Amino acid sequence: MGVRIKDADQMKVMENVFDDVTLLALYRLVHKKLITAIGGSISTGKEANVFYGETGGRPVAIKIYRIRSANFKS
Repeated sequence: MGVRIKDADQMKVMENVFDDVTLLALYRLVHKKLITAIGGSISTGKEANVFYGETGGRPVAIKIYRIRSANFKS
């Protein structure tokens, strides 16, 4: 079952944060049952995004650093 994204701002966050390497790392954490749920974005900063997560029924913060460099106009 896929996830449908309706909000344009949410789509921008998804494109900027979840590249293939990041998705694979999250998959491994879920597969090892270190993370049981991943929710929406809590905070967006210059270098990283923080997402809501759960592990064993307890809430946790999942911080994902952006590795891609941004394009700056001079």
